[in-house]
Amino acid sequence: MDKGSVFELEPAAVCWLARTFDDETPQHALLDSLALSAEAESVPRGMRRVEPGLESRPLADLLSEDKVGQIVDGVAQAFPDLPVPNRPGRAQFRAIDRLVRRAT
Repeated sequence: MDKGSVFELEPAAVCWLARTFDDETPQHALLDSLALSAEAESVPRGMRRVEPGLESRPLADLLSEDKVGQIVDGVAQAFPDLPVPNRPGRAQFRAIDRLVRRAT
């Protein structure tokens, strides 16, 4: 994982980052979807959500490459020009990081 990668952040931080983008942007949609999916994976069924910064893990620990690929597919349906490869893997992770960095 590259230093400064979105995937090094915990879900609450990714959710905050998503809100720094306009609602109708692919960055907002992608980051929000990643954060929500990771948060769902971090909360045991029937338990309360963990407060930001407490016992939280980064996206890379919570989301599989396949899950990230599914999220990208969903966002790409709303944003067909999304510059992220369809195939799950490291190239997809790097493209997501570039997309976020380029827009900040």
